[in-house]
Amino acid sequence: MVRDPGINTLSTPVGAFYLVRLFSIALGAVTITAVYRIGRLIAPQMTLVAIIAAGLLAVNPMFLFISAAVNNDNLVTALAAVVIYLLLLTLRDGFAFRRSLLMAFLIAMATLTKLSGLVLVPVVAITAIWIGYRDRDWRGLFALGFMMASIWVLLAGWWYVRNIILYNELFGTHMMVQVAGERPEPFTAATALAEFEGFRWSFCGVFGLF
Repeated sequence: MVRDPGINTLSTPVGAFYLVRLFSIALGAVTITAVYRIGRLIAPQMTLVAIIAAGLLAVNPMFLFISAAVNNDNLVTALAAVVIYLLLLTLRDGFAFRRSLLMAFLIAMATLTKLSGLVLVPVVAITAIWIGYRDRDWRGLFALGFMMASIWVLLAGWWYVRNIILYNELFGTHMMVQVAGERPEPFTAATALAEFEGFRWSFCGVFGLF
């Protein structure tokens, strides 16, 4: 078998591609580790829960396929998993400055990586409000909110300003629709059920677009 000499050279496009694939695999490992740690937090007396949770993810065919591919899904998934772990720690132990700072940084990076990373914002915000109310720690709540807002503006805000300048919209979704194509019919409950079928297929493995 003849080997492509470009594979052994990181300065070539092929070598760079393989390097990014290794990075993607590392991100998959981060996600699995975070899921294991989440399992340990949820069931501290039952290690088997964490092992099963991480194991099911590690052997999922679609997760393995995506983790070995070059895309932005791996980064946003890893970031979200770590944020959820840190949020559960905060839910258990209360606010901590360093943990809140790290969480704010990871949220900003997730929203810069992919639009779906914005889902983390309301989840963390609602949970933080509950923690602040439970512990009467309004200072910790304000600190987390301030860090989330300021770090997001510094690290990710420029991308959304760019969307407004280029596409005259904050999220750029209208441009995405123009590229991918609009739905032939209005979105209804039946459409949602049809979309769920696609999610069910892709959970086990659809190695490509459908």
